[in-house]
Amino acid sequence: MRHIRIPQKPDRPDIDDLIFGDEHETQSEK
Repeated sequence: MRHIRIPQKPDRPDIDDLIFGDEHETQSEK
């Protein structure tokens, strides 16, 4: 579960959404 906590995964927007929530959702969606 180390790679999941890394916010450097542009290929995995689903993971960022689950970890950061809407904070990363806005950046990922836009």
